[in-house]
Amino acid sequence: MSKSAMTPDQLRAAGQTLFGGRWQADLTDAMRLRDSARLRAMLRGDRPIPAGFKPEIIALLRASSAAMQALADALDD
Repeated sequence: MSKSAMTPDQLRAAGQTLFGGRWQADLTDAMRLRDSARLRAMLRGDRPIPAGFKPEIIALLRASSAAMQALADALDD
């Protein structure tokens, strides 16, 4: 696992990839933030991105990828 901090650009890219158009609201919910203003502050660099976000985001991305692969396999039947 990488020890480097997550950047706002990485957080933005992960949110868009995971959730599409409503990614800020959905990522706020997924990361159990009180409100989306906290997320926006992180994206602007006004607030640090908690160290725990990176492994949680990685887990969400891997789970989403596995779910998509499983659906693709089922549709390819």
